[in-house]
Amino acid sequence: MRNPMGLRSWVQGGAALVCIGGVIYAIATNPGVADAQLHFTVMRADMAALLQHGGRVASQSEGAKYGSAFVVRTLWDEGWSRALMQDYEAELASRGWRMRNGFELEYCKSGMLARIVPHSGVMNSQGTNALVIEYNAATVRNCAN
Repeated sequence: MRNPMGLRSWVQGGAALVCIGGVIYAIATNPGVADAQLHFTVMRADMAALLQHGGRVASQSEGAKYGSAFVVRTLWDEGWSRALMQDYEAELASRGWRMRNGFELEYCKSGMLARIVPHSGVMNSQGTNALVIEYNAATVRNCAN
């Protein structure tokens, strides 16, 4: 009969190596703190430029930490229109954003992903829409082309 403790030790050791490998992979592929902060500054400026075209903000959320940054504005349906969305699209293009291949209302710039999300939800019994700008390992990968 084999020693079950030996097998258990090998399994635990293997699991530990997989976890360590995952941490190393995450550190290697995620953007750093300074990089996230730099992109966060651009994201906030671009969001402010978008909102100059209109849209009534219902809520907002933003943040930057190691490896990621996000800026989200939820907008009330009141005043939302196709013309406003076209203004947002034109503003993004004027600031160097390019449409993501195969994705309507999604734009890429320097590894960041901006999305215009019509009919995103309901808040206080009123319809909402959203403007979302994100930066993380996934957006860098998705916007690489």
